[in-house]
Amino acid sequence: MSKFKSIKVKYVALYFGDFLPDLMEMTIEEKGIYAVLCMKIYAAGGWILNKTSVLASICGISEENFIKYFANIKRKFQEEGEYLTHKRCLHELKKAEKRMKSQSEKGKKGAKS
Repeated sequence: MSKFKSIKVKYVALYFGDFLPDLMEMTIEEKGIYAVLCMKIYAAGGWILNKTSVLASICGISEENFIKYFANIKRKFQEEGEYLTHKRCLHELKKAEKRMKSQSEKGKKGAKS
């Protein structure tokens, strides 16, 4: 599987004010691909397989159309080996993981009191 540590959380904050400016320059197809891939990266814990057939399938479009639209937004993602990630997604996953650990520790302290 992945050499990267998957970050498993159930909730990640989505800051629309940060998210929307990235979308403004995109076509509706590019916006859909961008949003779906970001959500999949969140759900997968930070990384998804960077294979055109897989990414097109995740987005529900043909490989031909995926290649055409992704060419314009690819720069917003990072390739790490055979995986694709997104800097902001990783940042938010790490924040959520830290928050979850903190809440767990507070809960353990409360149980001991």
